[in-house]
Amino acid sequence: MNLVDILTSSARAYAHLPALSMLMGYRTVSLTYAELYDMAKKVALLLDAKGCVQGDRVVICAPNSPYWVAAWWGCMLKGCWAVPLSVQSTASNLEKIIKQTTPKLVFKSKHNGIEVQGNVPAIIFEQFPDILVSYDTTRYVQQPIQASEIAEIMFTSGTTGDPKGVLLTHANLVSNVQSVDAILQLKGTHERILSTLPLSHMLEQTAGMILPLSLGVHIIYAHSHGAIRDLLQHYRITKIISVPEFLKLMEHRTTAKIAEYKITWLFNALMKFSRAIGNKKIQRLLFKPLHRAFGGSLDTIASGGAPLDQALEEWWDAFGVYVLQGYGLTETSPVITINTYKQRRFGSVGKPINNVQMRITPEGEIEVKGPNVFTGYFQNDEKTRESFTQDGWFKTGDMGIRDADGFLFLKGRKKYMIKGPGAQNIFPEDIELILNELPGVKDSCVVGLPTPSGMVEIHAVLLLADDASPVEQLIQQANEKLASYQHITGWSVWPEQDFQRSVTRKVKKEMVLAWLASRHDGTTEVPVHKANQLVTLLAEISGVPCAKIKPTTTIGYDLKFDSLMRVELVTRVEELKDVFIDERLLRAQTTVAELENIIATAKPALKMPQIKKWPSWCWVRCIRAIGLMKINLLSRIFFKINVEGVEHLTLLQQPVVLMPNHVSLIDGLFVEAALPRMLRKKLSFAAAYDVLYEEYWYARWLAELFFNAFPFPRREHDHVMSGLLNVGTMLDKGSWVVLFPEGKVSQTGHMLPLKRGAGLIAVEMGIPIVPIKIVGAEKLVPYNCIFPRKRGTVTIKIGAPIIFNSSVSYDEATTRIAQEMERL
Repeated sequence: MNLVDILTSSARAYAHLPALSMLMGYRTVSLTYAELYDMAKKVALLLDAKGCVQGDRVVICAPNSPYWVAAWWGCMLKGCWAVPLSVQSTASNLEKIIKQTTPKLVFKSKHNGIEVQGNVPAIIFEQFPDILVSYDTTRYVQQPIQASEIAEIMFTSGTTGDPKGVLLTHANLVSNVQSVDAILQLKGTHERILSTLPLSHMLEQTAGMILPLSLGVHIIYAHSHGAIRDLLQHYRITKIISVPEFLKLMEHRTTAKIAEYKITWLFNALMKFSRAIGNKKIQRLLFKPLHRAFGGSLDTIASGGAPLDQALEEWWDAFGVYVLQGYGLTETSPVITINTYKQRRFGSVGKPINNVQMRITPEGEIEVKGPNVFTGYFQNDEKTRESFTQDGWFKTGDMGIRDADGFLFLKGRKKYMIKGPGAQNIFPEDIELILNELPGVKDSCVVGLPTPSGMVEIHAVLLLADDASPVEQLIQQANEKLASYQHITGWSVWPEQDFQRSVTRKVKKEMVLAWLASRHDGTTEVPVHKANQLVTLLAEISGVPCAKIKPTTTIGYDLKFDSLMRVELVTRVEELKDVFIDERLLRAQTTVAELENIIATAKPALKMPQIKKWPSWCWVRCIRAIGLMKINLLSRIFFKINVEGVEHLTLLQQPVVLMPNHVSLIDGLFVEAALPRMLRKKLSFAAAYDVLYEEYWYARWLAELFFNAFPFPRREHDHVMSGLLNVGTMLDKGSWVVLFPEGKVSQTGHMLPLKRGAGLIAVEMGIPIVPIKIVGAEKLVPYNCIFPRKRGTVTIKIGAPIIFNSSVSYDEATTRIAQEMERL
């Protein structure tokens, strides 16, 4: 069996089930299994059109998305070697890899800002739908792919700083998927997995993508760290594959919330009782209110990539969630060992999976053999030979011991590896190599320090010469040469003449860690310097090194923030600071210093309530249909509706946004009455929050009942992003959204200037915009009146749908919509 067999069989077995979902911008992109296979075939045709043949390399360097997955599977179908790269790779690293692999094509995102050297053509994921629409899948012919053929090259820097390309075959990946499947026992179509690790990480690829897709599981990709809690609840996630740092963060937030309610004593008592019981059903029942914060269905977290603290593992187990800790490397596809539901041991990384042999040398090094072990390093025969024993066992470089029952416990070098926020392997040796090259730095020791928030700080302890430059300058110089996820965020100076060292002259990191811990006890006055948290956040999102971000740096002109990057920034700030930032305050010319002031002075803004579920219930829709029919019959006493251009709506199959001018308070009724009966059932109205949900709060349930209304902000201090997400949610449900782009009722009957948000919605939502002009309503229902003052005719002119591609600016789109409305 090869990877192509997995995709084709799943496309047949689960054709109409959801495969992938992710909020991209303000809309959720969802692909069924059939749609994923169809898109992958189009990618294969695209590769063919670009001159790619079997064995050619194709780089994928972009954040997670359904399009990333489709591109990867397209490479598998074509027989090209995928080369997934981290979006946080340094420019020099990217240049080295592209030069080494000589790819025929690069898939990238417009948001990660990587520059492709040479003449390698690049495909932008955000333009994927427009690019692939011209490819006809009936012309696709599957080429024979052997299981022994290379599927991808996964690059890992190791501890030398030089990128090494791990060659993985179809057979490597399939064998690991089959072995892990026997352990995780996924319940197929009943499972919903939340993806939090980058797809450039081997654990996420095997256990978080290929395995779930082989079983009909629904995979949800987190669009930001701040959205994880909402995604857990919305999709009722059942399983997460993550790293220990993530578990620590969620545990910290849970205990902090308990402390706020001053019930820590009760929680601790229940945890003690839970440990004694040891029954998962009873444990989940004990903490049922807290489990609701995680969606109520989360039962398993598979942890890998770094050692998991035993106390943390025991906490989650008592909380009622299985934690299956495993161990592996990129070179082993990646899983070597893992704990199972039936065979678990706290503190261990489990037993070897099926078909994998493991032995430990007299020196304590772990060696493995099996069908999941890679074939070698790309164009590096010497390194390949060094990595294997003479009898064919792969030398992992990690130290470990096995207990009497065969459970593996990791020891040695691995525990010093730092896990980045995106599950990147951060080796202290790589950072120390850069630091030690700086003038004035005699030696350095880099360690990961846990912070109270549950994150890990990359902390550098420097041994300096007398003539060394100021520490801040040295750290800046080092960070300029490091990837953003490797940036040093805390530092201190070693107070002695030399570090304490082993007989081989290696720094004893345990002693350094003990010294750092002693300062927290007040036994030393050596200061610890902290990098600015906002600067670190800006660096993560923009990819610009921390050292280059100054107080005068602008977020638009210098950091190249676009609308979606601003959304990510606002979301992350809200998560970290517990304040709401109006996205409109973030302009292209906003400097970092101004942004800091905005955050410091931010007041709790009113966040739009989430869309209620009850207006979409079946019995509510029946009441709505009956009620609207009676309202329309009654309205005919007062006015007659004359409709022009209704033919423009007949061919529309997808959701649209209807944008009418606003001349009376009952314009929504006029629009609703003008549409054919079948379309009325799809309507949803964006209602001004300050009017319907504040001034007329007592009537909002009527608007939600009869007009499927939802809150939308129009004031400057309202949480604009929430309103846009509400529009996207209604469109994702298949609703036709009615939105008045002027933002308020015209007092004169003449059209007011449109809000810029109209253009943003038109471009970012990716749906047709239907301009509508209401004529005569202001004469029947004067300004600020709810009931008609006289009888007459209202004309509704419906324009042709307008579709904007992603290259159009918001201002251009707003102007075009206004012109079309005026022209009617």
